[in-house]
Amino acid sequence: MKIIGLISSFREGALVEGAIRSLAMLDHVLVCEGPVEHNASLAGPESVVPKQPNLTRIDGEWPADAAKRTAMIQWCKERRWLQGEEVWGLWLDGDELLLWGEYLRDWIRAAASGGSAEDPVAGWPISLVELDGSVAWCMGKLVRVDLIERYLISSSFIEMVGGATRTVGNVQAWTPTEGPLQTGAKGLPHWRARPPLQGEPHLQHRWMLRPRDRTIERQGDAETRNFQGVDLDA
Repeated sequence: MKIIGLISSFREGALVEGAIRSLAMLDHVLVCEGPVEHNASLAGPESVVPKQPNLTRIDGEWPADAAKRTAMIQWCKERRWLQGEEVWGLWLDGDELLLWGEYLRDWIRAAASGGSAEDPVAGWPISLVELDGSVAWCMGKLVRVDLIERYLISSSFIEMVGGATRTVGNVQAWTPTEGPLQTGAKGLPHWRARPPLQGEPHLQHRWMLRPRDRTIERQGDAETRNFQGVDLDA
């Protein structure tokens, strides 16, 4: 098993450096720096991408976020040292961190054991904590990139190898005011519908720390626009 950190960034300033360093315990980190859609002319400080072992930076320009992400998984598939491996990818935005990542492999190994060679596990929901303490499960952040054919819309609508399509988004799990929002066995709160524990790998969303002069369109807004008129049952 190999785990690759995948960061799609553009004019993130020094903030993205923290995201990159939080992935240092993974087997490799791929940073794709450059605009999508119409963002090339918009303002923002240059991303600070540190030089460190096991990091690859690719600069470019892509017609859409989905095209950029597809290019990134294609890069993974073309590496000889990854061929024949079970390759997991962890997607991070420039304003996110992986915390307790040194134990991520344990969780992936346990999740993967629930599948088989004919029906492998293709992803695992990882918790993301907002600055107000609320917790969401990210269904598309930690995935088997070798099982993905391409991204169709942003990071949320994907085509798997073999042609099946999947919608992967975030599921709200816990808030400080409402408590657990997901149920498990016997109608009780799901055991993960809570803030992550010490030693439990999770993501932290640091959106308030983004550079104030950055005018790049948020991909959540672009994603909403690009989903308009899409038949998800097709």
